[in-house]
Amino acid sequence: MSLSTSTIDSYLFHGLRLDVRSVDGPVAEALANRLAHFAAPARGEVELRVDIVSAEPGDIERPTGRGRPVYDPPDGEVLSFDDGDLLFIRCGDLAQVVCEPRRGAIRMAVRPDPTARWLAGHALFTLTLIECLKRRGRFSLHAAGLAIGGRGILVAGASGSGKSTTAVCLLRAGFGFLADDTVFLSAGPATVDESGSGEDLTVLAFPDEIDVTDQTIGLFPELSAVVATPANPVNGKRQFRPEAIYGAEPVGSCRPVALVLAGARTPGRSRLWAVGPDEALLAVVPNVLLTEPGSTQAHLDVLAQLTRTCACYRLEAGPRLEELPELFAGLM
Repeated sequence: MSLSTSTIDSYLFHGLRLDVRSVDGPVAEALANRLAHFAAPARGEVELRVDIVSAEPGDIERPTGRGRPVYDPPDGEVLSFDDGDLLFIRCGDLAQVVCEPRRGAIRMAVRPDPTARWLAGHALFTLTLIECLKRRGRFSLHAAGLAIGGRGILVAGASGSGKSTTAVCLLRAGFGFLADDTVFLSAGPATVDESGSGEDLTVLAFPDEIDVTDQTIGLFPELSAVVATPANPVNGKRQFRPEAIYGAEPVGSCRPVALVLAGARTPGRSRLWAVGPDEALLAVVPNVLLTEPGSTQAHLDVLAQLTRTCACYRLEAGPRLEELPELFAGLM
C-alpha cells in the first residue's frame, strides 16, 4: 500500500488541528466515527497527525536504544524511549505504532484484520492521543462524563466497573453527555469556590460512542436494537450513539463538581459515600503512563487538583437503576 492512495480527514480537537491520513479505509472510518463531533475544515497548522502507513506491522521499526516498559499488554509491549520522547507499541503481529508525542506524530502499521483494525481505531489511537495531548496541557482521566448546566460529574473506574451503565441511567434522565470512557482536563491555578469545586479546572469532552455489554443492553428496553449491531472483536461489547437514542447532544466542556468512583455493588439501595482526596487520587492515577517526566508530573498534578477541588465519592450501586439519577442530581 502507498500513502499516495490515502485519505485525509481533518478535525479540530479542543483547539488543536488533528489530521488523519490512512491507506486503510476501515481504520479511517473507525477514527472518523470516533471523532465525528470534531470534524472541521482543514485550516491552520497541523498540530496532531495520525498516519496509517502500511498493512505490515514490520514496516514500522522498533526505535533503537533502551526502552522502558510503561504498560504490560496481554500480547506485545508498550515502551517509552526517553531519548527523543518516543512511545513504541507492538500488539503481537497485528499492529505496531511509533508515537512522537512532542511532535504530535503517530504512525501505525495495521494488518487488514478485524481485531487489528479495532485495536488501531480504539485502544492504540486513544493511548497515543492521550500522550500527545499530555504534552499540550490536556490531561486524560479514565471516566465517563455527564453534565447539567455547565457542571459535570465524572464517573471513574476500571473496565467492568459500571461506568457505562451509570452513564446510560443518567442520560435517560436528561443529563448531558461528555464521554463514555475518557475525558480530558485542562487546568489553571488551583482555586476552590464556595461549592468546593475547582473554578479553574475544565473538563474537555470526548463524546465517543458508548460501549455496552449485552447484559447492560438487557437492562434498558430502548437499547434492544443495539443487540443487532456487531460486537467488537476484542471485548465483545456493542456501541451506540447516545444522541441517536436519547437525543443527548454532547457537552463540549464543563466545570467538574464531583468525582465518583464506581465498582462497588450492594443488594440494597444505591448510595454514595464521601472519600478523601488521597483515596480518590490513588484510584485514578493507575492509568497515567510514566513516560516523559515533565508532562507526567503535570498529569499527576492535575489529577491531584481534581481530587482536592471536587467532592469525591464512592458509588455502591444497587439493583434498582432508577435510583441513580436522583442520587447523582443531589451532587449538583
